[in-house]
Amino acid sequence: MSGISSNRSSPTSHSADSSRDSPVAIGDNVEAAATVMTETANAVTETELAYIARNNSIRILVVLSHGLKKDDGSDLIDIKTEEPWKSIPRIEIKPTADMLKAEIKRRHKAFGLPKPEPRPASWRTSKISQWLYDHPIEKEADLDFLKKTIANCRQISEEAAVHRQLERDATSSNWTGKDPYLRLIHCIVDDSIKESFIKRNDIQPGRMQIENRNREKTVWEAIANLWNDPGFAPVTEGGLAELHFDFIPSIAVPYEKVSSMNPATPQFVQNKITGMVTSLTRIISNWERSGQGDGGFHEDGAIESGMADRSTAHLLVKMPNAHSTLIRSCE
Repeated sequence: MSGISSNRSSPTSHSADSSRDSPVAIGDNVEAAATVMTETANAVTETELAYIARNNSIRILVVLSHGLKKDDGSDLIDIKTEEPWKSIPRIEIKPTADMLKAEIKRRHKAFGLPKPEPRPASWRTSKISQWLYDHPIEKEADLDFLKKTIANCRQISEEAAVHRQLERDATSSNWTGKDPYLRLIHCIVDDSIKESFIKRNDIQPGRMQIENRNREKTVWEAIANLWNDPGFAPVTEGGLAELHFDFIPSIAVPYEKVSSMNPATPQFVQNKITGMVTSLTRIISNWERSGQGDGGFHEDGAIESGMADRSTAHLLVKMPNAHSTLIRSCE
């Protein structure tokens, strides 16, 4: 796994052809074999032996932790919701069914569990997981090894994530052109987000405001996640010449168009949307005061009655959504 290792050295693997033809490769293989033998000799628990046997794989670490819980009741390694695990590609961290079946047999034999011996070859995934949760690793030495190894992997993975982000920041560019902003607007009006976005500033009766802030953060996270999703490929329908001649043709904004730009983050999209609303407020106000709108221009610079009281909650943005034109408040 990229960025994941342990405090033990993994053996270097070479193909059979390379070993046969290259003296250097032969020497490497001898050294690697000696490393494995040394690690095995120094291993003090069955769990450590199993970890070494699978080349210190992060996936086998997940397998070994199956059935173990934290004090709060969550899995010791939660690859679905917990960082840094959830950011690791699934193919690199999610165990296969065969790995889990092998772990059932290993635990039964290694820890002398009661007979009959389980035969998981034809078991469903739910039954496999349940058996492992019902028979977690319990020996103190094994648990100490697992916790230390997981903590080490977590630290290395978090450091690698910081390094990757620095690399992305160095190679990414600022948002330019209309594409990233069109994509952002499509995120706002997506069926999974628009309702929460519209009501993001609502405070429910009897609730403390801090709860509302937590809910608001979730909205920005949802927008950022959708903007960054390579599978999200919205299309702005054409035929909107009354807005601008740029919108006469349809405009597709797939991820490929923005992949080289800075990725969206909750704070970043909140700042962008706030800036868009502020700019729109100023543009509409200036346009109406110039005499092009209903407000009219006044020599003393005053705004026609009612205009000064207008909040951004009254600003409407016209944007295509699916096969209809959706009118939604900006604030």
